[in-house]
Amino acid sequence: VFISEVFFVNTREHSGIKFGGRIGHVEDPKSGVPVETMVHGEFSFKVVDPEKLIIGLVGMGRAESSMVKSWMKEQVLKVLRDDIAELIVKQKWPLLDVTSGAYTEEIEASVIAKMDHHVEDYGIDIVRLGNFVIGIDDEDADNLKSLYRDAAYLRTVGGVDGYQKFAAGKAMMGAGEGMAKGGGDGDGGGGSGLMGGAGMGV
Repeated sequence: VFISEVFFVNTREHSGIKFGGRIGHVEDPKSGVPVETMVHGEFSFKVVDPEKLIIGLVGMGRAESSMVKSWMKEQVLKVLRDDIAELIVKQKWPLLDVTSGAYTEEIEASVIAKMDHHVEDYGIDIVRLGNFVIGIDDEDADNLKSLYRDAAYLRTVGGVDGYQKFAAGKAMMGAGEGMAKGGGDGDGGGGSGLMGGAGMGV
């Protein structure tokens, strides 16, 4: 008498699995400013070795696909966190270019290749990343754009002398804002108020 058990494993590609989370602070190579980054999107996977999946992950009882998907989400997010930060630093990709989607294919290829190391022992293959987005908040994006414009201006005017001119221009802009606000004592908008505003702006 042979007693046997039969396990049914779905080997089709499971797609549209959503994931998301924070990557953490990544230093923008172009400006040197650390920026909080996030990622969210979709991925697909399939079982390529059912025996490894049963023995190595789900065990010898009934297992729901949601359990496997939940575990896979954590693995994808873990690799993305490490890989995106590493790629940005090593390749010196400006963060605004990364968030615009300019390096989506490169990131996908790198992440999928590294995922094999984490999931092959369980008989699973990450087939592809779907529409994933790397993002930063609007305030950080505005700050980076401003810094990029400043850096472009410095390259135009050139060198230390150019930086001094740029700094002087920024100070004059601050003085103008101070004058516009007025302030000071006495006549409220006269000489003392004007100079007080200029000093405050500078």
